[in-house]
Amino acid sequence: MKRIILSAISLAIAGNLIAQTADMAVKVSEQQYEGSARTLAMGNAFTALGGDLGAVAINPASSGTMRSSTFSLSPSINVARGESDYLGITTKENSTRFSMANAGFIWNFDTGRYTGLLNFNVGVTFNRRNNYNTFMSAGGTTDGSSMLSAIAHNLYGTDYRSLEKKDGYDPYSNTALSWPSILAWNTYALATIDPFTDDEYMSSTENITPDYELYIPGDLKQTFNRNTYGGASEFAVNLGTNISDILYLGVNLNFTTVDYTYQENYCEAALDSKVFQDGFVRMNHTGWMTVRGSGFDAKFGAILTPVKGLRIGATFTTPTTYVLTDDWGNSMTTEFDNGKRFTQNSPTGTYTYKMTSPLRFSLGIAYVFNRALISFDYERVDYSTARLKTRNNSIETALELENDIIRQYYGASNIFRVGGEVWCTEKIALRAGYAHYGATSQYETKTQFVSGGIGCKLGKLSSLDFTYQHRLAQNYGFSIYDYDEPCELKAPAGTVAYSGSRFVLSYTFKF
Repeated sequence: MKRIILSAISLAIAGNLIAQTADMAVKVSEQQYEGSARTLAMGNAFTALGGDLGAVAINPASSGTMRSSTFSLSPSINVARGESDYLGITTKENSTRFSMANAGFIWNFDTGRYTGLLNFNVGVTFNRRNNYNTFMSAGGTTDGSSMLSAIAHNLYGTDYRSLEKKDGYDPYSNTALSWPSILAWNTYALATIDPFTDDEYMSSTENITPDYELYIPGDLKQTFNRNTYGGASEFAVNLGTNISDILYLGVNLNFTTVDYTYQENYCEAALDSKVFQDGFVRMNHTGWMTVRGSGFDAKFGAILTPVKGLRIGATFTTPTTYVLTDDWGNSMTTEFDNGKRFTQNSPTGTYTYKMTSPLRFSLGIAYVFNRALISFDYERVDYSTARLKTRNNSIETALELENDIIRQYYGASNIFRVGGEVWCTEKIALRAGYAHYGATSQYETKTQFVSGGIGCKLGKLSSLDFTYQHRLAQNYGFSIYDYDEPCELKAPAGTVAYSGSRFVLSYTFKF
């Protein structure tokens, strides 16, 4: 199922760039917290631990372990890397961006009792729930494929008059047509094969023989880049309690915002325009998409300390209900050796809909020694239960087809996190962690992070922590565009490896 493997690369080219797809539903549903420097250094294995603002997002009961009011701020620097191999050429791309990983404050209220309810805490926290930044470029030279040829081939059986805007008819409202095909026709990159044919096409990158056979006569330089930006952020209102220093309970009311931007640019240019019958010089296609919205869920947590040193934690998160709005658009420019240049822009499409992400639960166990601790988390989420709905909850065929894809191709993901901390002195701690996010489907790959950090107590009331996290490379196969079957001129297959780094600095003050 090619659409799942880097489907976003061909999203703008193959269709109308409507984003309410199975892939986007799962992307929005994923949660990979950045956290504070301390929690991130330990792989965010904090389901059974507390005492840190970053832990409150992982387990709401963590705030109950705090015996003083606390303020914390955790800015981060994120580096995204993409390395592609296409037509034998390796291209590297990277980008550095600043964000806020975690921030918040907890107010502590001591009851003055020695048993039962010892204290309760209320607070507000901000957490980066997911990071969507990816960057890649690919390019090479070939005479074996062309995006314009793909568009021409895929239009077989479509009357050319349906591609033209006239007499009140708008081709962009025709859901059977891809917007790039409309743009290609109206920038003179396509033509019918002969004057007596209304539904068979050739592109400007193809020549035709007297026997009406099509071929690409010369080399085309193909270049492609794709960038995605944004992330999901969580604002939580927290309540945590401490019962006899044995049981800690907590709840978060989470308000999540989603901001995702997709941008791509594809260009194919003739190395020698004279060998092309139409004098083809260049075609440039751009596509963009944004997904923005908000959601709400509740998270419940508990931490139990049955014996000294041993800590057991558990959480349950309700499904998140989102209202999302997609906006998208395309443009295309073509150039020919007679000096002619044509540009067409699509209208801006927009669609608002609902999405429900899966429920999730986690279990954690930790053991605290005199000057060290070790912690392990297990989390499970079944992405096959994510659902897309219209805004008024009515039935829409396109969304039901996407829901069928979610049911069929996505499944449960197992998440493991492990971390450790050692206090070398009274004021200096060393930390390390590992996080494993299982694949969301059999067509995806697991996501892995390794991290390490150092903590320093500045005094009785404040501390400074630093962490470096590395995202291990994930390798994907991709095709920049696809022909419908059957067709001999397929786009070459490429590979891309995504990796990244994150630096987080946290300042914590207790009062």
